[in-house]
Parts: sequence; C-alpha cells; structure tokens
Amino acid sequence: MIFNPEEPLHVYQFLVINKDERMPVREVRSLLDPVAVAQLASDGYVRIEGLFTSEQLAGFRSCVDRVRALRYGNDERSTYSSGRFGGQYLRDLHAHDDKAWTLLVDSPIVDTVRSVLGPRLGLRSYSARITFAGSQAETVWHCDQRAGVDPKPPWFTMTHSVTVLIYLDDIDEDCGRTSLIPGSHQRGTLPDEQGNYPDAVAFDAVAGDALLFHGALWHRAGPNTARGRLRRVLNLQFAPSWAKHPEFEELPDRPLWSNIADEARSSGRTDVLELLGLGGYM
Repeated sequence: MIFNPEEPLHVYQFLVINKDERMPVREVRSLLDPVAVAQLASDGYVRIEGLFTSEQLAGFRSCVDRVRALRYGNDERSTYSSGRFGGQYLRDLHAHDDKAWTLLVDSPIVDTVRSVLGPRLGLRSYSARITFAGSQAETVWHCDQRAGVDPKPPWFTMTHSVTVLIYLDDIDEDCGRTSLIPGSHQRGTLPDEQGNYPDAVAFDAVAGDALLFHGALWHRAGPNTARGRLRRVLNLQFAPSWAKHPEFEELPDRPLWSNIADEARSSGRTDVLELLGLGGYM
C-alpha cells in the first residue's frame, strides 16, 4: 500500500475489559483499513510505501548515526561473530538518544500495530541494524518469534508479535534486499537457515518505506556487496503488554528511559507505561 498523508487514518475503538481500570475505551488511529488488516492476517506482512517524509527520515538517521558513533565509533565490525546475523545492532535507541522516543511515538506506527495486536501494547525492541558496503553482512533465514511448541496442548496460547522495519536508506540487491515467505507465520516451525525457498519474495525499498509483519514470518536480509552502500534499517518489535520484555543486552544507566516513564506516570499515560513494560499485565 502507498501512504497518502492527505487521507485520514482509520479509527478503531477497543473496550478494555478490566473493571479495576474502569473498563476504558481505547481509540487507535491506524494506517490499515479493515481489508488491509485481514490481508495482513492472511499473508503475514504488509508493505507501506512512502510512510516517512524527508524531514522525518533525517531525524531517524541522525538519531541512529549518533548512537552508532557513541557505541562503536569508527569500528565497522559486526556485532555478532557467528555471521548468522551480520551487521551492527543498536539496541534500545530511546535509552541512548533523547530524540528517539519522540520520533517513534509521533509516527502512526504504534497505533497501526495496536489495530492488529490490540490496544495494550508493549515495545519489545527499538533497534537499528547497520551494514556497510562490501561487508557481505547478511542474515540467515529466521523468524523473530520463537515461542511455539509441538505438539500443542489443548489450551496452548499462540503468541503473536509484530516486527516493523523502517528503511532509512534505499535498499536493492547490491546492499541487501529483504526476502520473506508469505504465509509462513502459520507454519508453526522454524526455517532452514540456509534453505532455498522458491516461494520467497524479495523486494527493493525506498528510504521512508516500512514493512510490517508477524513475528513468526520467515525472512532474511541479503548481503551488502562491494557494489552496495550504507544500509540503515530500524527494527521495531511489539507484543501484547503482558508479554515479558526481553533485554537483548544490559542497558546502561537509563536516565532517558526513566524520564519517559516518569513523565508518563505524572500525565496518567497508561498506554506509554505499557509500551515501556511497566503496565498492562494480566
């Protein structure tokens, strides 16, 4: 789908069935109409073209570049030595840069995910992945959600999560296309990391595009070749607020994160506390 800023967002209202919270009604404004939501549920992904303006992109890029300079300086080595997930990963941008949180919550991304997962939403990851020209950095086939079991007992609860990729640079075959397998989120298994999948879809992206998909969807990123260029992609992961928040790495002293939480408490923003993992539990 192509984002048109002149068109109104789609409004969804949800009753939160909890008497302790006085049964509040939550209203969310989504990029997705009901047909797009149904298509997302079936295919497991939706592309949103032209979502961010050049000004918004500049803000995200500057944020990522500041955090990368802080974390890695001029070092271009991949974060992980295994080679399975090449590139540099910048975790918890909002704990390292004072612009990161506003850039995210001022966008329609969070409410769009709420229209799919429900109004009580937790932010599991606010990260960026960076690869450099000639690094050959790529990822294996994988999925971001690995909480299934086999066989499923009668009351097993299928965990749903959503990943959102926001492309900060143009993406093509030279610097590493994103590939995915439509409908694979319903297979209940993990992919062969080095598998050859004829049903895979690979696509280019223009800076400002976004890809939203189910956390169990099989996907990978291609290598950044000698003909490539800097490749910066935001990686956001969401789940219902009652899912435990992971810590991919130990957070530093978190005054920025704490300031967001303190402001949310003082203003009664339960939705923000849920995003931070500080509320919305069962």
